[in-house]
Amino acid sequence: MIVGVDSGKNRIDAVAMVDDKICDWFTMEIPRKQVISRSRTLRDLRFSFNFWLHCLPAEPTLFVEAPIVMSGRQTAVALAETVGMILSLPFRAETVAIDAWKMEAIGKGGVSKEEVRRGIIEAYPATEDIFGERQDLFDAAGVAVYGCRSGRGVPFTDPA
Repeated sequence: MIVGVDSGKNRIDAVAMVDDKICDWFTMEIPRKQVISRSRTLRDLRFSFNFWLHCLPAEPTLFVEAPIVMSGRQTAVALAETVGMILSLPFRAETVAIDAWKMEAIGKGGVSKEEVRRGIIEAYPATEDIFGERQDLFDAAGVAVYGCRSGRGVPFTDPA
């Protein structure tokens, strides 16, 4: 089972795939006005995401969009903290460069968010209704596609 992850300063979006088919998704965002402290935000994200991962029907391999240097140093540090927290979870995990997953999932690197959305909807039509306007879920799906095609996930065996 492959899980593609797109994270932000106060959020995690993830899409689980088996054999190139979307089987589940996760989204959690802590609104800015509800943030008490950075450590509490990371703890809350970690708890909820880890719980969801443990509820999946098979052990996941996480493919996490690599943090990028943003306009502000504080934002870049917070994003790196979130990615680091995800990588510290008790699962196989690796980061994926943005252009690498876009090249694999969409066919070329450097595409816009709208091109990612269109490409994922074309390959997985149900995502248009399921994900709605949540662009981060479309990105997570693209990262998951990269993970599925990489061949580096833990093989899925149906427990039934």
